[in-house]
Amino acid sequence: KQWYQRRVRGYMADPGFQNGLSEVAGVSQATVSSTVKNTVEAICAKSASWIRFPTSPAEIQDAARLWQATRTFPLAFGVVDGCLIKVQKPARGQNPEEYYSGRKKIYAINAQVICDASYKILDAYVAWPGSVHDARVWRNSPVKAFMDSGAAGDKLLLADSGYGITPYLMTPYPVQEAAGDPAKRRFNTALSHDRVVVENTLGQVKCRFQMLRTPLRISLQNAPKFIVACFILHNVGLHLGDEIDDEDYDEDDVGDDIDGERDNATIPSGGTAVRSAGQTVRDQIAALL
Repeated sequence: KQWYQRRVRGYMADPGFQNGLSEVAGVSQATVSSTVKNTVEAICAKSASWIRFPTSPAEIQDAARLWQATRTFPLAFGVVDGCLIKVQKPARGQNPEEYYSGRKKIYAINAQVICDASYKILDAYVAWPGSVHDARVWRNSPVKAFMDSGAAGDKLLLADSGYGITPYLMTPYPVQEAAGDPAKRRFNTALSHDRVVVENTLGQVKCRFQMLRTPLRISLQNAPKFIVACFILHNVGLHLGDEIDDEDYDEDDVGDDIDGERDNATIPSGGTAVRSAGQTVRDQIAALL
């Protein structure tokens, strides 16, 4: 059994042809398929132990201290972004149009990831098809509901301009607005510098698991669990000190927007009052930088 599980992990790290693995293992493709499914489910059963968003004041403070020790942006403890994981074109009965990202020209699942300053994944929300905008995924995520409760105090998450700004979710100033204001330009520079952490994190995940670079060769039903399993094993790798070689990351796979390209065209779920409060916090931070 352990030998098969090691082979499955190797399969996840390669482009993911089950027929090739079945030849190496000397078993049928059906056996490989069921072994992959069972192994992924076993990994996902441990998700609460390996992917944990800080919820207590002490945990949030620890995450913020880590951020301040290694990064620039004040009060931050994590960064959120969406990542499109390519899938095979769904069958007609699986609503393929919902999985098609018109901007990227691919069929995909939108995986929302939040990471800390050490590239550790704090939360993975893999529940929406690729046509859905990052902001909508965020609005429906459990972490957003937690942050709305005010339990994080004055601590912040960072995001790109595809998200609606709130008092706890900082996004950049529009480029035109920042152009004539040195404080706003410094704010955008600090946020962009720190926000790259999530892109590096997703780049590391795709370096570890090459299957995520090409359309997944598994059923659409099992794809979300497979993606989460890769995120879990990434955190396990960090815990074990398993370093990976630096590799250029394909930015086309990350996010829906470019920093500062627009000013929060997406109104946060709390409405204009919440956006205004977020803009006030942003101005206060900009004055400090």
